[in-house]
Amino acid sequence: MSTFRHILVPRDFSTPARNALDWGVYWARRFNARLTMMHVVTVFDDDPYNPQRDRDDWRDFYRKIEGLADAQLQETAPESAGSQLEIDSVVRRGFSPAEELLDYASTNGVDLIVMGTHGRRALSRFLLGSVAERVIKHAQCPVMTCRPPAEKKAAEKAVQRILVPTDFSENSKSALQLAKQLLPQDAELTVLHVIADTLHPAYYLAGKSSLFDLLPDLEEHARNAMQRFLQDSGIGSETATVIMQEGDPAQRIIEFARENRADLIVMGSRGLSEWEQILVGSVTERVVRKAACPVLTIK
Repeated sequence: MSTFRHILVPRDFSTPARNALDWGVYWARRFNARLTMMHVVTVFDDDPYNPQRDRDDWRDFYRKIEGLADAQLQETAPESAGSQLEIDSVVRRGFSPAEELLDYASTNGVDLIVMGTHGRRALSRFLLGSVAERVIKHAQCPVMTCRPPAEKKAAEKAVQRILVPTDFSENSKSALQLAKQLLPQDAELTVLHVIADTLHPAYYLAGKSSLFDLLPDLEEHARNAMQRFLQDSGIGSETATVIMQEGDPAQRIIEFARENRADLIVMGSRGLSEWEQILVGSVTERVVRKAACPVLTIK
């Protein structure tokens, strides 16, 4: 298998970043991939007119910080890997962690980025609101985001149930095809389609409790669309369990994943029609923020 050949794990030495490294090691073992740990030393003093900008003591300060970061990367690698893996460590300096990560990924053949959703201390809000979100939006390769685990899992048992939400878009097709490649033997693959409950006022006047009651043919049309979608994706009916629901897409994805103890959500980062503009800012972002399990997004 050669789905992933080079995996990049950004590190700020926080708990979510440690969890991301565990996942990076898991995928590296699965696909015999090269693993690169990367830390970005952020330069906040970006005023070119600041007379102290080029002082030697500032250069020495950043070199010291970079040396400490590299030493910490080296210390964590043997503890986290635990097997014969090709592991590199990279320390970069820049004004934008996201830009440094994206640049490294695009110029070094990275085909998976695994990162935490939150950083350490004051960086927590900054990382999810800026770095992780920006990487998800702009990376050309799949991006897997991880929250701190609720309970410790053995890496070998990390993926047994994969959930693929779909709106039948091309991005969803790519997500489903990737999920099939990632599925271990005897694992479960579920494809979920949520019909958004943006309703006409007649819905309330009709006294119905479900869209399927108001529009009896809706479920049949959705199932026919799902069947075509699976066929176009090269997925047989024996491979995946198909679920149809109605409601708020992000909320239902999050709830379904929790209720069914999904180990991984694989979803497209863009959708159909108007979703293409709002999906990252709404559905995907909400799933990344709230899902208890890791979320892998793909264009």
